[in-house]
Amino acid sequence: MWPTFLAWLRDNQIGDLTGVIGLAISLFGFAATLVGVYKSKTAAERAEQAARSTRESIRFFETVVDFSGVIAMLEDIKRGHRQEQWLLLLDRYAAIRKVLVTLRAANVDLSADQQSVIQSALANISIIERDVEAGLNDPSSLQSAHFNQIVSQDIDRLLTVLVEIKSAQTGDRL
Repeated sequence: MWPTFLAWLRDNQIGDLTGVIGLAISLFGFAATLVGVYKSKTAAERAEQAARSTRESIRFFETVVDFSGVIAMLEDIKRGHRQEQWLLLLDRYAAIRKVLVTLRAANVDLSADQQSVIQSALANISIIERDVEAGLNDPSSLQSAHFNQIVSQDIDRLLTVLVEIKSAQTGDRL
């Protein structure tokens, strides 16, 4: 059978045995290359997905840290109100406004209601800061209990947003 095949190749001028083997090796190599390219493509897609997932996890972590930090800062501001540390509080108001602005700008995937909670806390801190600034000449006119009531409501709403964000990330229900 083999000699018949070789005779057929020679009679039909297809080539000698080495040409046929070379062709077979080339076809096998080309097929192996295609498989390698496909595997490389899927590996690159998995790596891209892993990088995207890592970025999302880092952003989630930063958001949780920022919300937790804002809540802690607001609690600290409430203590400052009770102790009537008005001059020190002016710096804290400015610091918390920066964090709130960053939270609002960096988390575009928050719902409109969640963005509204951040905006409301930002507006409330600005109003309190303005009132404290104006009342420095007569500190007895400053109403720390009223300020703390506003700050406490903001803490509650920000805490609710934080829980919603954590639930959405972990898939847990509220």
